[in-house]
Amino acid sequence: MGKGVEAALEKINLPEQQKEWAFNFLQPSRPVLVTTLEEDQTTHVAPFSWIIPISIKPFLVGMALLAKPRKQRSLSNIENHGEFAANLPGLELARELVLCSYKVKPGVKKAKLAGLTVQPAHKIKPGLIAECRAHLECRVLSIEDSGDHRFVKAEVIHISYDRASYNPDLTPDLNRFAPCIHLTNYMIENGEVHLFLKPGGVSVFDVPYVEK
Repeated sequence: MGKGVEAALEKINLPEQQKEWAFNFLQPSRPVLVTTLEEDQTTHVAPFSWIIPISIKPFLVGMALLAKPRKQRSLSNIENHGEFAANLPGLELARELVLCSYKVKPGVKKAKLAGLTVQPAHKIKPGLIAECRAHLECRVLSIEDSGDHRFVKAEVIHISYDRASYNPDLTPDLNRFAPCIHLTNYMIENGEVHLFLKPGGVSVFDVPYVEK
């Protein structure tokens, strides 16, 4: 099967001027709602997709946030306070997630604008988004320059989640909810159109080990 697919694929080289869109080869992504602490001690919320696990013991995550040509507000908050939470939404929060990505007037709180509830965290000062299915409370270990982004390495110091939404091995229970999986977005005259994938089941492949 593999050789047949290979023969049918017609590969081309990506033009240099299109490299700025090459990150789309790594889509879809799974955006989370990141909460950080503002200078006025309120909770700021914004969605980010470039967050991954980078260690199991201890449980560490890495997150890339835009620093150039403009620094994202969440990054400034993280640099100032050293804490954040990754709140994991289901697909039912897709509209609210997109709303939280928009620029707003000074003084407007995105959580309130999107109709989201901020609740106290267990071990950090930024609040959690109550409507999300799970919450990873993180303490920053380091922040390094990474091209036009900065890479935040953090330890997950507390986890809370909705028991009914996850299987015993902590994978999402697709019979209970659809994870928020983002494919792409397009600008329109008065807003943005975002495409999210809706799980339609799973494909199971039984692959035996290779003899050693």
